[in-house]
Amino acid sequence: QEVVAAAWDVPETGTCAFYTEKYGRLKEELARRFPEDIEGYIAGKDGLIKEMERKARAWRETPPPPPPPP
Repeated sequence: QEVVAAAWDVPETGTCAFYTEKYGRLKEELARRFPEDIEGYIAGKDGLIKEMERKARAWRETPPPPPPPP
């Protein structure tokens, strides 16, 4: 969860807005598809959550660019 939160907090990667919208749409779709099935709802989010974690880990492990020359 900490790694995913790191990606959400980095607007310059474009991750925050993109995943906020994508995750929100997915949750709405899953709520319609699984109104009485919490397990199906949770399982439906699994792929996106794992994608977010992979991207967040990659971002976290990427060294920052060097500072611009003076």
